[in-house]
This record gives sequence, C-alpha cells and structure tokens, in this order.
Amino acid sequence: SHGQCFIPYIESEPMVRTTYDFLQASQVALNQNYFSRKNSLIVTGYSLGGYVAASFARELETNPDYTYPVDLLFVGGTPFRVKQISDLVRASDELVTPYLLPYAIWGYKKNGYPDLKVEDILNEPYASESDTYFDGNHSNIGELFPKKVNELFTESYINNTGETSIYIDRILEENSIKPWKNQCDYVVLHGKNDNTVYYANTEDYVAEHKASGGNVEFISDPLGDHSGSGVTYFIRLLLKLPAYK
Repeated sequence: SHGQCFIPYIESEPMVRTTYDFLQASQVALNQNYFSRKNSLIVTGYSLGGYVAASFARELETNPDYTYPVDLLFVGGTPFRVKQISDLVRASDELVTPYLLPYAIWGYKKNGYPDLKVEDILNEPYASESDTYFDGNHSNIGELFPKKVNELFTESYINNTGETSIYIDRILEENSIKPWKNQCDYVVLHGKNDNTVYYANTEDYVAEHKASGGNVEFISDPLGDHSGSGVTYFIRLLLKLPAYK
C-alpha cells in the first residue's frame, strides 16, 4: 500500500481489524497447504508492534465475536497510554523524538478522524507540509522536526485551550490501551532509559492494569534505551517461547 494510504499510527481500531484480517487470511493459506494450527495464539510485538499486539490481544479476550484464545501476550517498548504522550509534550521544553506526536496526528487526520484541524496543533510549515515527511522516503525524519516544543506546536495546543485541544485529547484517550482482566499470560518489558516511549508510560499502565484486576509481569530493563531494549525483548521472548510449544 506504499503511497496509497497513510498508516493509522497508534489508532487502535483499524490496526486490530487489519491484524484480524491477516490472521484469517493466514488460516486459509495454512489450510490450503495442508497445515493445521494450534487452538490458541502467541501475540507479540515491540514499540508500535507492541501497541498493535496489546490492542489485538485485548480485543481477542474481550470481544465474543473473536474466537481465537491467547496463551501468551509478550510486548515491549509499548505506548500504552497515548494521551500521556501529549501531556508530556505540553510539559516539556524540548523533545528527544519530536516527530512521534505529529505522526499520530496525521494518522488520525487521514484515517478515523478527518475533522481534526492539524493547523490548530502544529505550527507552520509543519501544519501544511509535514504529512509528506512520513511517506517512507525520508530516512532523516528525526532531523525534519524541531526539538523545541514551542517551535513545533501551537500556543493554544501547549496551553491546552480551544476545541481542537479537547478533541485531540479525546482521540488520544480513545486510542490508549485500556486495562482488562486478562486470561492470557501477559508480559511487558520496557527500558528505563527509553526516551522514545517513556518508561513512565508503561510503569503507570502496569499499575493501572493490576489495579483493574488484570495480571501482568513487568520486566524493567535497567540500562536499555528504546533500541537496546528491543534486543532484550527478543532475547527474553525467545527464552519464554519453549514453554508454549
């Protein structure tokens, strides 16, 4: 779909729906090639993949229309509380990874929330031009957005005033991953030095999930940043998988 659509970045419903479609298609392909599958799934992912995996597993366990039970959900570096990302932007002077929230804003605008007024959130020229930065051809994406919050975001957004600020907060809250009383084994890993998806995002979510009656194992990677903890995630996942043969 390169060049044909804009990814619904951290937008839960389309990502869950398309993942389920892929799952259904894979079962057809397996059956056509005389393979059979286990009756349950392992769902896993890191960073945005972790967001999709957690959203998907939650839907499988809470939506009676879905008939795939989950054995293990193992995610890392995951932006669970999407609205908290916005709150941290407003409270900061500079951002380590300034393009993440604009990426989400454009994804919402071009997919499920076409009425979102980007010009009320981003300063020019980013309000009219920055959607093109996410076309897959800009490997220097980290250099295209200013790190200073007041250069990238409008004063009304930073001060959380106006209808658009209320609207984007509602969108972000809608797409944050809600706790549930999970039946699957649920493991979450996050690096303490992660400045892309902040450690507090996962720490707060895990506390909320447990308080709501869910069970989750939280693995804190004491030295990892977002990339380094990705390696730790793969190692810990590989060590976990043999128990789910």
